[in-house]
Amino acid sequence: MMIYAASEKPQDDLPYEEMSEGEKIIFEYFSDPDFVEQLMEFLSLEERKGKDSFNPRRFCLFKGLFRVTGLIRGSKHWSFSKVDRLWQLLCPLIRTALNSITVETYTDWGTCIATACEGRDPRKLHWLFELLMESPLSGEGGSFRDASLLYVLQGGLAQQQWRVSELLHRLL
Repeated sequence: MMIYAASEKPQDDLPYEEMSEGEKIIFEYFSDPDFVEQLMEFLSLEERKGKDSFNPRRFCLFKGLFRVTGLIRGSKHWSFSKVDRLWQLLCPLIRTALNSITVETYTDWGTCIATACEGRDPRKLHWLFELLMESPLSGEGGSFRDASLLYVLQGGLAQQQWRVSELLHRLL
């Protein structure tokens, strides 16, 4: 059995001067707001109008950088303080996205949350589950919004099976 050696983990907050040449290039590009905005516009283009869906290859490409699923999965071995700061950033973004959910995006969000939760300890995802459990049946946005939020919630809970019995009970 292999165990993750936390003591051998590379330093998280590496100063710019200590980065390798490749790390410096990536750091510079992703620190440029214009580059990030242009990249997001490019990646949000639909290749086939109405036929595009969540792309697992694109998810793998950006795992650990800044995509929602990649951030959630990439934070697996982060310290608690870093993960807590991550969720302080992610929760409002996810809440805004779910409040704006559409017919075209609800399946993508369900797949995104299911992929993010797959094979993960639900205790380390409690921020996400609490966010999804806030108001799945509020009725505020009509039956479509309620059904969409339940679909997204089901995507995350289905990955956890028996490990989230308390959440399943609350959902009843």
